[in-house]
Amino acid sequence: MVRCYWWRPPGTANPGSVHLEGPAVRNFGDQINEFILQQLGLDYSWSLPGDAELIMCGSVLEHLPANWAGTVCGVGKLHASSRVNLSDARVFALRGELTRSGVALPHGCRPVLGDPGLLLPLWVRMPSARYPVGVLPHHADKELWSRFS
Repeated sequence: MVRCYWWRPPGTANPGSVHLEGPAVRNFGDQINEFILQQLGLDYSWSLPGDAELIMCGSVLEHLPANWAGTVCGVGKLHASSRVNLSDARVFALRGELTRSGVALPHGCRPVLGDPGLLLPLWVRMPSARYPVGVLPHHADKELWSRFS
């Protein structure tokens, strides 16, 4: 069983469950972890960042402890100025250039850049686009919601 970390609302009893104390803050980027793990046929369990063996989706690099030595497959940073040391980790993919610019990588590591959400069309039939561009602001960027709604 692979121990995986992704962000979930404080007070959540189990991944995917309802928040126990007030309204849940649900974030699509974090919720797709379970879906992708299931589609890949992996036997997994949620764990705290320090105990995790794998991180995949979301803005969670800042949650990892120093000298974390797990596997990274596409996560990003939440803050542009953050610095994260992944020199002991196996890094296959990072979300993008902004993330890569603030990450210390193992010597010779050249991770693929791309959000794991780009894999969803492999498993989910997408409806035809109604607009040429779509914007999914992070839940922390509430001021953007009104600009794009």
